Amino acid sequence: MSIDRWPIPGLGEDESLQSLVSRAECFFDCRPGYLWKTLREGEGDIGTPDAPTPQAVIRLAGRLDCSPSEVARHRLTEARDVLVAAGRVAYCPTCWKEDLDAKRPVAFRRQWAHVCAVLCSRHATPLIYWRMRQGAKGRKVTTGEVDIACEALASMTTQPGFNATMKHLAAFAEQLHACLYSEARTAASWRRNPKTLLRDIAAALTDQELRTGLWSTAIPLRWQGFVHVGRAPMSVAVDGPWQTLRQATDPGMRRAALWYGLSLARPDIVLGPEAA
Repeated sequence: MSIDRWPIPGLGEDESLQSLVSRAECFFDCRPGYLWKTLREGEGDIGTPDAPTPQAVIRLAGRLDCSPSEVARHRLTEARDVLVAAGRVAYCPTCWKEDLDAKRPVAFRRQWAHVCAVLCSRHATPLIYWRMRQGAKGRKVTTGEVDIACEALASMTTQPGFNATMKHLAAFAEQLHACLYSEARTAASWRRNPKTLLRDIAAALTDQELRTGLWSTAIPLRWQGFVHVGRAPMSVAVDGPWQTLRQATDPGMRRAALWYGLSLARPDIVLGPEAA
C-alpha cells in the first residue's frame, strides 16, 4: 500500500499532530515513528510530529490532502509548556465517548498535553492516563474501555468534595504557571513564592520520604485512581523542577504534587471530602 497519501479522516477539533500520525500508523499497521520518518525524503531535520518544521508541515499536508495552514494550526509551539512527547497520552473519557458516539476518530487534544492541564477544558473533568496504549502497536480505543472510564469517573464525581478539590488543583496549577512564566503577580494569600513552590511540588514526586509523608495520607483511598504519587519516586530532572513536572505524564501524579503545593501555599483551602 502506498504511503504517499494517508486515507484517514482529517484533523479533529484541537487534535494534536502526534495523535493524527498515531492514527495513520494504526491504519497502515506500521511501527511507531516509521511514517514520520518518511516525511524526511532524504533531507535533514523535520522536527517532531507536534512541532514539525515548515517543510514537514507542507509534506504532511500533502499526505492528508489539506492545506499547510490547517496542519500548522495544530502544532504545539511552546515546548516548555507541554509534557514530554512520549507522555502526551492523557485523555478525557467524556470527549472520547463523544468521539465514539459521533463515529469520528478518537483523538488526543492539544490542551491535554499541557503540563498544567489536569482537567479537560471542555467538560471540567479530570484527565486520565491511558495506560493501555503504552507499548501496544496499533492499539485502538474501544467503546468498552471508554465506558469503564466514564463509569469510574461518574462514581467519583458524586463523592463529597471531589469536584471542588479537582477545581482547586486546576486553578492553582494555572495560577502557578502564570506567576512563573507570564509575569503575573503572586497572590497575596500565598504563603510561599512560586519558585519555592515549584521545587516543593517536584520534590513531592522525587523524594521518597516526602512523597509518602503525612500530607499524602490526606488523599482519600478511594480517590487514588485520580490523585496519587505513583508506585516509585521519579528521577530528579537535571534541567530543574519544571522539567520534572514535564516528565510527570500521569495527570494523577501531577494532581497529587499540586495537592502538596497548594497545601503549602494556601493551608486555609480545604482539600478532600470537606472541600467546598
